[in-house]
Amino acid sequence: AGRADWSPRSWRGAPAASALQQREEPPRRALCPAELGRRHRRERQGPADGVAQAGEHIFYFFLVVNTGNVTLQNVTLADPMVSVTGGPVAVMPPDVPFHNVFYADYMVTQADIDSGVVVNTATVTGLAPSGQPVFHTDDHIQPLDQVMFIDMEKIGEPHFGADGIPQAGETISYTYLVTNTSNVTLTNINISDPLVPPSGGPIPLLLPGAA
Repeated sequence: AGRADWSPRSWRGAPAASALQQREEPPRRALCPAELGRRHRRERQGPADGVAQAGEHIFYFFLVVNTGNVTLQNVTLADPMVSVTGGPVAVMPPDVPFHNVFYADYMVTQADIDSGVVVNTATVTGLAPSGQPVFHTDDHIQPLDQVMFIDMEKIGEPHFGADGIPQAGETISYTYLVTNTSNVTLTNINISDPLVPPSGGPIPLLLPGAA
């Protein structure tokens, strides 16, 4: 399914049929669409900065509506990405929205942030009076902002002999502390220094917060 309107008070369904069409349609044409809503909930310590971090959560709620003209039974919801809580709905009459029956919690991973998006697809299924299963699949697309920063501290250690007084020919050793201060994984990190060519590197991969 394409990207849907995630307003908690809106859902997508088939247009209402005329009375004649409703009489002519067999029960197997009953529809039961489910649409995902979402709320991004932060659980890490510190201020809510609005930037996704690995280990934070997306809370999904599912709005389920029977848009057909027959009552559905045993309505269940499946989502391969998360464990869904709630349901089944034993009896679902037409045009009655069920807002708070099904919900799920997803923990954001570093791979999600590196890709910049979380795509979640769910399928709702019910039984028409004839026993014919009816279903609807819908998805939710959650963009994840990628904030990219890197920090480096250059540390000098002088070697000026026992007297501590610099003399020509004595040396200063430099080390470089590199920290990934972004929320994405950085790769192929190099250091350039116009005074002295650094030894070592490149750093093949550096996770957020790592140094």
